[in-house]
Amino acid sequence: MDLTSSYQQRQQQFAHKAADCKKQSNTWAMARLGLFVAAVIGIWYFWSIGAGAIFLIVLVVIVPFFWLMKLQAKADEQYQYYQQLSDINATEVKAMEGDYSTFPTGKEYLDHAHPYALDLDLFGDGTLYQWLNRTVCPQGSDTLAAWLSYPALDHNTILQRQEALRELAPLLDVRQDFQAYGLMSPEKANARQQLNQWLQEPEWFLKMIDIRILTILGPLVMVGSIVAASLDYLAPELAGGVFIAMLTYAGIYFKKVNLLMEQVSGRHDLLKKYARLLDIIEKQSFQSPLLKELQNKIVQGKEPASAYFRSLSRITDSLESRRNLPGYLVTNGLLQWDLQNALRLERWKKQHRSALSQWFEVAGTFDALLSLANLHYNKPNFAFPTPETTDFQLHTSDLGHPLLNDNERVTNNLSVPSSGYIILVTGANMAGKSTFLRAVGINLVLACAGAPVCATEFRFVPVEMHTSMRTTDSLQKHESYFFAELKRLQGIVRDLEAGQKRFILLDEILKGTNSTDQHLGSEALIERLLVLGASGMVATHDLELGVLQERHPGKVRNQCFEIEINGGEMKFDYKLRDGLTQNFNASLLMKNMGIV
Repeated sequence: MDLTSSYQQRQQQFAHKAADCKKQSNTWAMARLGLFVAAVIGIWYFWSIGAGAIFLIVLVVIVPFFWLMKLQAKADEQYQYYQQLSDINATEVKAMEGDYSTFPTGKEYLDHAHPYALDLDLFGDGTLYQWLNRTVCPQGSDTLAAWLSYPALDHNTILQRQEALRELAPLLDVRQDFQAYGLMSPEKANARQQLNQWLQEPEWFLKMIDIRILTILGPLVMVGSIVAASLDYLAPELAGGVFIAMLTYAGIYFKKVNLLMEQVSGRHDLLKKYARLLDIIEKQSFQSPLLKELQNKIVQGKEPASAYFRSLSRITDSLESRRNLPGYLVTNGLLQWDLQNALRLERWKKQHRSALSQWFEVAGTFDALLSLANLHYNKPNFAFPTPETTDFQLHTSDLGHPLLNDNERVTNNLSVPSSGYIILVTGANMAGKSTFLRAVGINLVLACAGAPVCATEFRFVPVEMHTSMRTTDSLQKHESYFFAELKRLQGIVRDLEAGQKRFILLDEILKGTNSTDQHLGSEALIERLLVLGASGMVATHDLELGVLQERHPGKVRNQCFEIEINGGEMKFDYKLRDGLTQNFNASLLMKNMGIV
């Protein structure tokens, strides 16, 4: 079965399970309604008998009523889980067909000053990030964006990620469980930031000795007073007085508890989400070093991290009950519930403050790895690159642009044997120069992230990249297009002058000046790049630059994309050849479009 059919089958399977859970939820809801109606009829029928009969009816009904409520809540949760799984597989079907528009674009990560992000279409609509992204938590999204924006230059880091992806890719149920539970509880803006802010604040309630004493003695005195009053050893008025005193004491700290509640309020779903995500990681038996390392970070101590998240979730959920006025009065008058929960929160914070950020980080790293593992699963024909530890080199076979559909993609071989080696790419308009440069750049980004690449072979030395392909002017900075491009080229040269290794991708440089000036400037720049030891590719229409191959044998190589013109018709094969292009097509294109 092909992957598309497999995803379709899973989508239908989970949709059926979601429908069954919905029916089950409706059944429990009807049962609760029936029980409630029966209780009302019973109370009406036995009203004349007295309060004892009514109390008995309520007692008999209340336990199964709450039991049915719990069953319905569980069925609703299962429905959400299976519905998310159904939706996940439906979106994968679309992705296999080339439609990944439903995934987050990552446009918030786009930095126009970044060395290559804009030119290589890393972030935004229809970009590499959107094509890759399956993350379900902010830390995961940030981590994935960072791996694409800042290449790993250590070959061991790349190899460890590759090994992790090989292990995760076949674990489809594990990966989709992680996605489903993550999507069931979307994180509100600044939720974790507020939680982290609370973690940094000192414990206030734990320092108050009177609170710690009263939360222990107060409930004992209250329960003792109730028992004594019921046995006629104490006047009911005195027991009521103790209740009022307890409630008054709780009221003294009402505002303080309110401030605490604002910091942790609404975090129940967030904490429950991470408890589930970490639980998935904890339960696996991993073999790769990176996954083992992540797992070890969350299973240290008496209990795993997921258990601590659940305990914090229960405390915050318990604190939410104070929003109900009758519940607030009863629980605080009897048990000092506000202060009990405040102390529990601060004890949790004191014990786990230092570990919480690490737990979030583990979840985020695992989340990012799952996106790359999904790529490996969906594109089994993509090869894992081989990072070398020699001087810079890049050798590829059947390299193509990963975002193009498989049936449309044309692949090429490429070889950059050393530092200080420039490939000069010429070709007619729309012949494939810019697309190929982007294909090289995007695959290098994937390779440094530890992901598989769109090639059958990809041997490389990890290196930072700098491009100049899509420079724009800036009205705000009063910069022309030409000056903006010069600044970008200046940044490349300065990095090289500082001794930094760079892989360069330049597309039709110095377009903002006349042809003579463009040629002289381009020739001088390439000469300078060779002196500084830069490696890379320069796409140009300027055939006169081809003399650089003769001037710098073994340092410059002419390659081109050719077109075939026959009777006014153009044929593009998008195959890279040695030498300079022999055909141009601007006037023919203008004629065919009726411009001239």
